[in-house]
Order: sequence, then structure tokens, then C-alpha cells
Amino acid sequence: MNIPWRKIHRWLGLLVGLQVVAWMLSGLYFAWVPIEEIRGEHLTRPALAITKEELSSVREPAVILQAAGAQIGAAEIGKLELRKLRDSVVYRLEYDDGTGSQSRLFAADTGLLLPMLEPAEAGMIAQNATREAIDVLAVELVTEHSNGSEYRGRILPLFRVSSDSHHGLRLYIDAWTGEIVARRTGQWRLFDLLWALHIMDYQERDDFNNPLLTVFAAAALVLSVGGYILWWVSSIFMQRRRRRTNS
Repeated sequence: MNIPWRKIHRWLGLLVGLQVVAWMLSGLYFAWVPIEEIRGEHLTRPALAITKEELSSVREPAVILQAAGAQIGAAEIGKLELRKLRDSVVYRLEYDDGTGSQSRLFAADTGLLLPMLEPAEAGMIAQNATREAIDVLAVELVTEHSNGSEYRGRILPLFRVSSDSHHGLRLYIDAWTGEIVARRTGQWRLFDLLWALHIMDYQERDDFNNPLLTVFAAAALVLSVGGYILWWVSSIFMQRRRRRTNS
């Protein structure tokens, strides 16, 4: 039985070729646009430095850890660092209470646990953090994860602050610490779409070991190798045909 290899190769090429184009297009975008620009890092200001005057009232870390232990209960303490957040000098404590990693702020002068942000405070943090003047359109508290969300991989709760920026800027702010944990723009959303096409994970957009990607990658490899084999076979066939014609 003669197997129509060329026809199989042609139709396989039409099917796999669309995904190959998606790989090339997305790969070009990833290589062309700096990742810092995609993340929107250029749209926000860096964290403020702590002045010498502010350091004068800071308590010792051991005192803060003792006070923190009394307020958060039994937990595996991670990292304790001095930061300037929410317009104050604070100690930022990372710990695991058995339900996952958590971060809390403690006043650097008293050791008291700072409460969770209010929506108005989250909006003010967003306005003060951006390099361009923005108006806050909405502040929403996010407490549940959703597939393929803009804030996936971040610890909840978060405040989602939407603005009128021409970049389509949306900031995600840690509800406890006031840190900006994600910046999302129209450029990032295009990146996210291309990333989904690139790894062929259209829901979670994180799994690049999924079966669909494996099948198409293997098919693309077979297609490429098959093309070379068909070219080689055709070359030999054409050479023999010329010899017969010339003889």
C-alpha cells in the first residue's frame, strides 16, 4: 500500500503551522519588549528610603519579635526586615501559621501590629506610588483566586486599584502591608494572551508541561524532520530522472 506521505505532510503542516506561527509571534514579542516594561515597573516610584531621624526611634528586632509572637500566636518565623511602608517606618515580618506564608507589619517604635488597609488608604497608596498623576476609578478587595487571573500566584487578600491611566494601569496592593505586588497594563494583558498561546494553556496560563503543548511540539518536530526527508528523497528521485533523460 502506498502511503501518501506528501499529502499527510501537507495537511499536518496546515494544522501545526498555525501553532508554529503563534510560537514565533509570541516569541518575537517576548524578545522585543523588555520584561520590566511589560511588568509596568517604569510606571511606579521606588520605595522611599529611611532617614537617620526615623531610625532613632526604631526598636531592636528582638523586641519586635517578642511583641509579634504575642500578637500572631504560634508561627514559624521567616524574615524580619525594616522597611518604609504605608508612610511609616515598620518591621515587615514573614511567617507561616500553618495555612501558608503570611506578611504583617509592626510599628517600628511600639511593636504593635498594624491593621489591614482600608480601601481609601489603598487608593491613596496607588496615587502616591505612580509616576504620573492618576485618578482612582475603583478599589476592590480580592479574597478568592480565579483561573488565569491577573493576580495569580499572589498571596491574598489584595486590593485591586483601577485607574484612569492611558496605560490601562491596574495595581494590586497587599491588603496587610500596602506593598504593590503586581502592576497590570494593556501591554501586560497582551503579553498574557501571547503567553497562553505560547504554552497552550488557555485557563491557568502557567502549565507549560501540558499534553496539548507536548503533542503539538512533537508534531512540529515530525513535520520539520519529515520535510527534510521528503526534500532528500525528492532530490534523489530528480537526480535519477535527469540521468535517465540524459542517457
